[in-house]
Amino acid sequence: MAIRVEKVSVSLPKDDLRMLARYEAKLRLPRSTLFRQAVELWLAVREKEEKRKKYLAVYSNLKVRIKQLERVEEMLPLALETWPEYQKERNNHGGNSS
Repeated sequence: MAIRVEKVSVSLPKDDLRMLARYEAKLRLPRSTLFRQAVELWLAVREKEEKRKKYLAVYSNLKVRIKQLERVEEMLPLALETWPEYQKERNNHGGNSS
């Protein structure tokens, strides 16, 4: 399956282009590959940052944190009750004990 591509034009300062030419030679990569990798890296960083912001928006919300703590408190008795059973089963099957 062929990858659909489009060409773009970018204006850069001459100093940046000289530096880019050095990396082209050093890495033995075509300029288009360097630009593609740079854009892919930038997009990945932006996406990660957006996910981090969304995560912080939810988990920095006091109401959400209180709700999570309430759920933990609800589940703790069950966890404490089933933990010895889990450890026993795990040890019977060659798992590590903790």
